[in-house]
Amino acid sequence: MTVDALRAANAPPRRWIAGPLLPAGALLFLALTVYLPVHRCGFIWDDDAHVTQNATLRNLPGLGRIWADPAATPQYYPLLHTAFWIEHHLWGTRPLGYHLVNVLLHALSAVVLCRVLATLGVPGAWLASALFAVHPVHVESVAWITERKNVLSLLLALLATWAFLRARDIGQPRPPLSRGWYLASLLLFAGALLSKSVTAVTPAVLLVLIWWKHGRIARRDLALLAPMLLAGAAMGSLTVHLERAHVGAAGDEWDLSLLQRLLVAGRAIWFYAAKLLWPAHLVFFYDRWEIRIDDWKAYLGPAAVLLATLGLWLPRARIGRGPLAAWLIFCGVLAPALGLLNVYPHRYSFVADHFQYHASVAPLALAAAGLTLAFRRLPSPSLQRTAMALPVVVLAVLGSLTWRQIGMYRDLETLWRTTVQRNPRSWAAMNNLGSLYLRDGKTAPALELFNQSLAARPDYWKALLNRASAYEKLNRVAQALDDLERSIAVAPRPALPLVARANLYWRLGQLDRALADLDRAATLDSTRPSIFHDRGLVLAAKGRHDEAVQDFTRVLSLKPDAPEALNARAVSHFALGRAQLALDDLNRAIRGKDQYLEARLNRGQVLLHLQRWQDAADEFTHVLALSPQTAEAWLGRARAHAGMQNWKPSWADLRHAENLGLRDPDLRRRLQIEAPFE
Repeated sequence: MTVDALRAANAPPRRWIAGPLLPAGALLFLALTVYLPVHRCGFIWDDDAHVTQNATLRNLPGLGRIWADPAATPQYYPLLHTAFWIEHHLWGTRPLGYHLVNVLLHALSAVVLCRVLATLGVPGAWLASALFAVHPVHVESVAWITERKNVLSLLLALLATWAFLRARDIGQPRPPLSRGWYLASLLLFAGALLSKSVTAVTPAVLLVLIWWKHGRIARRDLALLAPMLLAGAAMGSLTVHLERAHVGAAGDEWDLSLLQRLLVAGRAIWFYAAKLLWPAHLVFFYDRWEIRIDDWKAYLGPAAVLLATLGLWLPRARIGRGPLAAWLIFCGVLAPALGLLNVYPHRYSFVADHFQYHASVAPLALAAAGLTLAFRRLPSPSLQRTAMALPVVVLAVLGSLTWRQIGMYRDLETLWRTTVQRNPRSWAAMNNLGSLYLRDGKTAPALELFNQSLAARPDYWKALLNRASAYEKLNRVAQALDDLERSIAVAPRPALPLVARANLYWRLGQLDRALADLDRAATLDSTRPSIFHDRGLVLAAKGRHDEAVQDFTRVLSLKPDAPEALNARAVSHFALGRAQLALDDLNRAIRGKDQYLEARLNRGQVLLHLQRWQDAADEFTHVLALSPQTAEAWLGRARAHAGMQNWKPSWADLRHAENLGLRDPDLRRRLQIEAPFE
């Protein structure tokens, strides 16, 4: 965009309203262009829980659970997960569609923000919206699919704000109320709340705007905003409860006094302001500060917040109420994420870029207004045109930083590797990168990362758990058991390390110890299907098939139609002589996972037992088409052919099985008697 075009876009509000299409189109073009690199981005952290592995997105009953069961999704934001449900049926687990929707929502927010600021008469409305569109601190919200809650909720909150401004012209003390626009504002606010509860602060923002315009808040305004205030308080309370009880934001990491929380909040406000002013060294996990109430420097942040508030309050008659209003909105919108409430990401850091996505609007609008007013006061048009080069340069620099920052979100490995490079003290990022390496068979570098993570935080139970897995792969069993013991001791709820130790005991043949750990894990966490699945396998290995069936049934109550649980329950049913029940479970397992070789092999064996020879032969043929080196399938088909007295193909299949190392002396003797010349 040229300097003249930028200058025209930042003309007084009347010009913007007279011709809104060009500025809106320019904002859309700017945002979409800057975020072009997202087409190379995939799924990253938490995207599995929200999208790729989210069972509620797969069918219509899942959509019902999204709305009816607050614990059915990682967070109770039903409108957000409804959007994911729709998209899952449009493009499945292909990430591009989700990324494009995020970018479009962000671009539309910039357009609506421009409209809101113009309606309020804020100078430089277009420039403020352009700064919002291209600022790199917003990349985390836009390029991370999980943060759809941010971009969707902000768009709805801005639309709710604009609708309220249309309903109640706050430029006038007592204008007539437009009931249609007022109802629209309530509905849009409800949608914002159901996308992310941080938007509960929206009515408070509107009250600040009314105070900014009139210097007072009338009872009528409180009455108009009462439904929003009540709904916001209710949704906020529910989120606080779920964050503790469901998400897991409870334990030693959040055991802070009120004074410590205030110290965190004071420092965090200035951290976010600094990142807006100078967006350098942006990273996914920042350091988690150590808050010491005996350190005088910890009080500088809160003291500076109070001084800034006082410094904007006292001269308000001279400089206007606008700067103070912007400051109050910035701090108020940040408030839910400042550490005053338990928020799960504070386990890793007290600050994150996506926490200030909504709040950044106010200081960006203040900066744009200040620049615009300063340009208008320049003595000559030529100086004004020259000065307009400054925002062009700023937008270009911010846009290039955003373009570069998007590359960090390409995939999980890039995310964690970049985080470790930019913040070598991030114990969580080192652990997560090590987990990826361990999954990919890179055991040595994974072990080194786990060691570094534990050097930074010796009591990090997840790193201990992962290092135990690395030791196990290296056959260093004693060290693995030692790390598992430490992980169990320090984990807030040690169900996962108990399961890991049980699996190691199982592989060592120590079934009683494995069962004891799984019993304890089931007591600690009765909602995790994998615990009951593993316990069922151990019980089956001990010959306690009736109890194993109960555990597999419990798994299926938590995770309906899980193929592995159906297959395992079928094995126990068959061991108890319930061949038809076993066949029913195997049929269900294969319907859910067509190329499930183990279930197909088991179904073939059950069909043999039921003397359904042709069906068994067909089943084993299907297995061999998928995996020709499966000796069990060759031998099973040989038995099926023998059952049908098809001696020649039975001989051929038996020899294939024997060549692969699997023998059946009884079948060979029978064939030698029945078909001695084959």
